[in-house]
Amino acid sequence: MNEDSRVELIKLSVTQTKHYKRMVECLTFLLVTLLFSTLTFMNPYFMTKQLAKESNYVIVDRQINKKFNNLANVLEVEKKETNSALLNSKQTQPMARELVDYVIGLGWFKTDNSEIAHKIKKQIYKFDSNVSSGAIEVQKKLKKCGNQANDFIIYSFNLNDSMLLANLHTLFLIINVVVIITCVFIALALLKEYISILKGRSLIHLTSVAISISSLMIMLIFILLAALPLIFNVESWNILGLFLEIASGIFLELVFVAAILFVISTVISQVTSKL
Repeated sequence: MNEDSRVELIKLSVTQTKHYKRMVECLTFLLVTLLFSTLTFMNPYFMTKQLAKESNYVIVDRQINKKFNNLANVLEVEKKETNSALLNSKQTQPMARELVDYVIGLGWFKTDNSEIAHKIKKQIYKFDSNVSSGAIEVQKKLKKCGNQANDFIIYSFNLNDSMLLANLHTLFLIINVVVIITCVFIALALLKEYISILKGRSLIHLTSVAISISSLMIMLIFILLAALPLIFNVESWNILGLFLEIASGIFLELVFVAAILFVISTVISQVTSKL
């Protein structure tokens, strides 16, 4: 009878430790990825700086020029330049900043895109003699459109899609914050529960092992995501392709964070296993 009870206790202990380890792995993965995404992809200040990096100039120039070319076609401007790019980074960067502020700037759900259209129009009106003749022609024709200018910009720059992305960003931000707070409460409750079950050294050891495993998972997943633009031609993937091109460098930063976490947790697990 005593032997059976001892076996049951061992089984119970193994089950409890496995459950604790899996819970810590999931919570670590969620907390690290959600916190990182909130501080990077959902942070307008960070993303504006990211787009201003030299490595992203080509991507930003290409996308803004594509939208500006749409506007030139709508206004029936005949381009004299053999190069399809009517704007350089001096003109595209301010427009990109306005779009970033609109899509991921702090605020509630958006129901109007005329304000962002007006801001883009102001950037176009600032063009001086240093821009291409095609861009000057677009500027002149846009000024003659009067109240219709904003409508042409909304259509050409796909600002209805931008408004949808802005609202999705707000929704995801709310969900992120709620999930992060929930994960923190679950982690505290889990820690409180298992402090009474596991000894201090065992608890630290299991926690560090679980964190090292989840860190390794983060590294593998986001290295793969960062490599996608190098493996495939993602330019044809529309918004997803644009996101992956810009996000690849940010994913590598998350890999670096996960690598630091992996090293620290692995060292702690090794030390506690020998105590």
